[in-house]
Amino acid sequence: MKGMTDEKIKALQQTPVEAAYLLRANLRLFIKVFHYYTAKQQFIFKPFHKRIIKELESIVYDRPHNLVISISPRFGKSAIMRYFVAWTYSINRNCNNIYTSYSDELVRQFSGEIRDLVNSQLYQQLFGTRIKEDTQNKGLWQVENGGSVRACSMGGSLTGFGAGSTSVSKYGGCILIDDALKADDAHSEKAKRDCWNYFTETLISRRNSENTPIIIIMQRLAVDDIVGLLKKNNAEFEYLEFPVLDENNQSIWPERFSNEALLKLQREQPGFFAAQYMQNPVVEGGNLFKDYMFTRGPMPEHFDYTFITCDTASTSKQTSDYTAAGFWGVHGDGDQKRLYLLDLLWEKIDAAQSEQYILPFIKKHAHENFIGALIEPKGHGIYLNQRMPQYNVPMQPKDRVDEFFKDRRLDKVARANIIIPQLVNNPIIVGDGIDEETYERFKREILAFPDGEHDDVVDLTTDSVKWCYNRTPSILDVL
Repeated sequence: MKGMTDEKIKALQQTPVEAAYLLRANLRLFIKVFHYYTAKQQFIFKPFHKRIIKELESIVYDRPHNLVISISPRFGKSAIMRYFVAWTYSINRNCNNIYTSYSDELVRQFSGEIRDLVNSQLYQQLFGTRIKEDTQNKGLWQVENGGSVRACSMGGSLTGFGAGSTSVSKYGGCILIDDALKADDAHSEKAKRDCWNYFTETLISRRNSENTPIIIIMQRLAVDDIVGLLKKNNAEFEYLEFPVLDENNQSIWPERFSNEALLKLQREQPGFFAAQYMQNPVVEGGNLFKDYMFTRGPMPEHFDYTFITCDTASTSKQTSDYTAAGFWGVHGDGDQKRLYLLDLLWEKIDAAQSEQYILPFIKKHAHENFIGALIEPKGHGIYLNQRMPQYNVPMQPKDRVDEFFKDRRLDKVARANIIIPQLVNNPIIVGDGIDEETYERFKREILAFPDGEHDDVVDLTTDSVKWCYNRTPSILDVL
């Protein structure tokens, strides 16, 4: 069914039993049909829409689980959730749903749209589910001989209402949180605290069983918004995150948001863009690392020595870290010593592929005054330290590497705190060999630490600063 038409709607009405069976089994088809039926427009499904739909179907048909969907505004998230709730009543009329958002007006509008869809002629013809005549209020309505929808804003009273069912064999509804926090409150400590308290003290207790899913769909606003706090507290949630720019810096919905417009917004409002569009908020000015600790600047005519630091990942899974390597230059001595970031390798690759990426990177920079590469002797790094000398590329001696990485008994935050004082008066100077987009991405990850999703460049940056400033000089540095 490539596109909906009035003729196809009529065909569904003429075969209601078969049509109902198909639509109950396929949320995407349900959305396609009812979006056209109610809006007289085709629903444009992008790959990220399909991933969301697949996960929602899994919650209903495979296994109940808590889910966070982080996605930018105007990406169709509320429309999908509206159709999802209506779809579940076609499967089980006994569903009990609680819907909440930061705005009472929005929740009542959302609830009313679901109610109107369930009340529509096509829905009645296909599924026969009806809403009780005496419960047509947008804040609360009930299905005849079935469940209900209770809609209220964050902080509202839910006394007497529960979500889900006591049955473990059939999906029975959820708690749905759609934009828990208003964008204007991203910097309001009170608003964020109230949001978290309402979630932990009220919403969680409204589940009729432990199997009742909690679904949160929202744009990220701050490192300590409800999603950030769930991650920090290791809550039992699964996460779908959709940055507007993919790993190749391409828009995931170019027909709606062009690359040019997104990159312009990123340049003009980097903090706002990182949170609401990339779903990776950073503390303004940085967490442990601060914005002023990294800068562009002129390059010296020569470097006293150069070196490479590496951080290798174990897998190439979506949730894993990247393999990263930095090429660094050191110029000056004493109070005049400065550290320069000259080149950066940053790829998400299988451990088995890391050699073919890192070897050319080392060879590229192994020229005069290059004193070697530092790879942590852990995991796949042990293998790389053994392999690299076979290619006659300069590596630091094993005893020196082992001594240098002794601090790995400390956690990443502790190691970062050791080198941060050096950056207060000696910012890292980033060279022209690193383009502006990569530089901004580098800073976003650094400034988000330790609350960011990845910390690959943090590790190699920490090692480079330690190598430059916080160790005993060696004759090897000037060979």
